[in-house]
Amino acid sequence: MRPDIIYYMVQNGFYIGDQQDFLYYPMPDKDALLGEHNRWWNSAETIARY
Repeated sequence: MRPDIIYYMVQNGFYIGDQQDFLYYPMPDKDALLGEHNRWWNSAETIARY
């Protein structure tokens, strides 16, 4: 799978669950990614260039 598709698949958030329950983890918006999560966002963008 191409790395640039991975962010596209989780850009709104993702679900984790089992047979009985599940949790939703929303992705922060782009402004929060650039401001509060800058190190992670820069590393994610580096991977997306491949």
